[in-house]
Amino acid sequence: MQNIAQFISVTEYAANMGISLPTARRQLKAGKIPFIQPGGKRSVIRIPRKVLEIPSTVSLPTPPASSSPTSGISPVAITTATAATAKKTRAHWNA
Repeated sequence: MQNIAQFISVTEYAANMGISLPTARRQLKAGKIPFIQPGGKRSVIRIPRKVLEIPSTVSLPTPPASSSPTSGISPVAITTATAATAKKTRAHWNA
């Protein structure tokens, strides 16, 4: 029998991965997560702790620098514009 400290529950897996419990269960059902059921088909599910250490293979694409709506504008200009907009909004609601 394998050491139980090497495994975590589905709830612990979901909490560590930052996903909901139903999402973790869907991943199990789809075969995306390795697991064992020491007591048989209708028993508790245990996930190897090493699964948490595996880096994600999904990488998000980074947009080109020129496609940013604020490219070429300094942070000071953005802050000043935001402050001016907020001041106009407060004046509108206080009138």
